Amino acid sequence: MQATRWVSMKLIIVALSSLFAVYAYAQSSLDNFLFDDTLFGNSLQESDHGIFSFGNWLNVANSRPGSPAYLTGANFDTGIANIGMSGNPVYTIGYDTPIFNRVGPDLGVVVARYTEDTIRLAVSADGSSFTAEQVYPSFAAIDTGVHKVYYYGGGGPSDAELFVQPIELSDYGVGLGSSIVATRVSGTPQLDLIRVAGFFDETSQTLSGGIFLRDTGPFASTRTMSYVLTLGTATVGSGLIVADNSSTPFVISTNRSHLGQATLTLDGASFLRRSVSIALNGANQTLGQFELQNGDVDMSGEVDAADIDEVISQFGQLSTVQTDVDVSGEVDAADIDIVIANFGAIDQ
Repeated sequence: MQATRWVSMKLIIVALSSLFAVYAYAQSSLDNFLFDDTLFGNSLQESDHGIFSFGNWLNVANSRPGSPAYLTGANFDTGIANIGMSGNPVYTIGYDTPIFNRVGPDLGVVVARYTEDTIRLAVSADGSSFTAEQVYPSFAAIDTGVHKVYYYGGGGPSDAELFVQPIELSDYGVGLGSSIVATRVSGTPQLDLIRVAGFFDETSQTLSGGIFLRDTGPFASTRTMSYVLTLGTATVGSGLIVADNSSTPFVISTNRSHLGQATLTLDGASFLRRSVSIALNGANQTLGQFELQNGDVDMSGEVDAADIDEVISQFGQLSTVQTDVDVSGEVDAADIDIVIANFGAIDQ
């Protein structure tokens, strides 16, 4: 009997542990700085195509990390040393999960303090257009008291103390609630760069994804789509996605306290509504891309004869009307063909 009770208790403990694990938030800390493990960067572009980093890498293991691992990954184990010593390379880090502008510092530049160096940083909301760079002197960085021992280009190892330069996105003209998806960093005279990573936000979780508007070509105008995130009967997020081409990214933010099975509904223009189930777990998530079927001109929830009739009635119009389903700028035979090809489809 005792053995049976013990087995039952173990099963309950395992079940509870699994439940709590689902809602754990992945974090990495340096002293008082708490970083979000989803905001350490995913891609790296090197202005010199990797010439400088090839011989100036840092790693806690005696091996070259390679790109993008020099400056990405949820750890502080690798980096690039002596940036600015020669050639002035510039490093662009891309983030699959956007970094949002909240109240207070939003991200931190982590450096290994072998020498006292200046940090130069710019940010981008779209990954291509960057702000003017801001310059941070060495005395502005904060000592974490954390030490790491790095190999440098195969030599060493040598001890370094890690410093963090807090960054506020408002200083770059990024509005509260807006986000960035890339940073561009360099330094002088011998910057030892470890990471440029986003701080952990204890209040919000973000859902990153994209929509693909089927049967559209080059856009002559934009299409405005709506999204609604519901948890049970409660709306926990809503907004608009303005699409200027067939494939458009989106980012949805909702409170970390919203947990459980939610529904994301995408709708708008001549596209059938699509609803997808999403498990909110308190952590930032990348959802992927959702295709939206075309042809529902009257937004009735079904592509039917009424949609065909409406396109025909506006045939030849040169405008941005909804009957221009392929967004070419003209209601023509191609639009009729698209509606016919999707005939019978309904909201999902």
